Amino acid sequence: MPSVYSNKKFQNLWREMWEGKNENEVGRCQETGVIHVKVDPKYYRPTEVDYLQGDGTKALDKLGWKPRVTFEDLVKEMVDADIELMRSNPNA
Repeated sequence: MPSVYSNKKFQNLWREMWEGKNENEVGRCQETGVIHVKVDPKYYRPTEVDYLQGDGTKALDKLGWKPRVTFEDLVKEMVDADIELMRSNPNA
């Protein structure tokens, strides 16, 4: 199953729909039907973690820290930076 990050990332790029499972999973554009993302097993890590999620409670309790950027805004900022990088250097 795609991560929350990858789902948010592709929502910012295309209207992406995930289908299939494991190495047969693909990200397909809902508007065109074109497959934009395929799983490549050569990038599997030996010990995949099913679920990762940070918890800023301790930082809030002990330091009074609160995030200034929402998760959605962070993903959008990262996607925008990737798009700009590819515009300026398509081989990156």
